[in-house]
Amino acid sequence: EATGGAVVTSPCTRDAGLVPDSVDGSGFVDVELRSVALLPGTYDIHTSVTDFNRAHIYDHVQTHLRIDVMTGKRHETGGVVTLEPSWTIR
Repeated sequence: EATGGAVVTSPCTRDAGLVPDSVDGSGFVDVELRSVALLPGTYDIHTSVTDFNRAHIYDHVQTHLRIDVMTGKRHETGGVVTLEPSWTIR
């Protein structure tokens, strides 16, 4: 989420159809984000492991990671992500 409170995205293994048959003992959940088109700002990453219905929380870390995105090649002045527009003016 952006530090102002807006949720940028909320990826979930359930939404991707990756639900384990059971959760028992210790383990790891790894996620890879190949392209994150964030505009400049400060963002907090929250993580959690829940049951299928999101009713039981097995593990949760509020502000697991805070990242600062600096100005790059994108020149957009609003929002939290770039849609990577390509402009043609005729």
